[in-house]
Amino acid sequence: MAYDSRAALGLGAPGEASRTRWGAPKETEETRGLDNRSIYDLNEQKMRDQDKLLDMLGESVDRQKHLATAIGTEVEEQIDLLEHLDGEVGKTTGRVQKAAHRVQQLNMKSSSTWLWIVICILFLILIVLVFLAFYF
Repeated sequence: MAYDSRAALGLGAPGEASRTRWGAPKETEETRGLDNRSIYDLNEQKMRDQDKLLDMLGESVDRQKHLATAIGTEVEEQIDLLEHLDGEVGKTTGRVQKAAHRVQQLNMKSSSTWLWIVICILFLILIVLVFLAFYF
């Protein structure tokens, strides 16, 4: 079956007179009984109504744009704050780790130092006891 462009466009079969005029408006309940001037006025009113609706839509889109811009600015500021906070947390974490290492070293040194002090005191007591045992 061959493709018939005239039939696809609603122009009828080849060789037939067209029954539908291309682009001819169809009568509606709204326009039935109106003369050309009334139809023109009705069309103008509909276009004004559509213009008002488009203006309202444009205003709404502008508000959305301003909101989106404000949100984008706020997000950028929050990202900057978070990056700064991340840097400060990194520095503080490093300081805490260094301090913990120092405390651990001090703890090890202090516990072994006290052990040596206790050993020395006990050794001195032992010498005193031995001395007392032999001379008294």
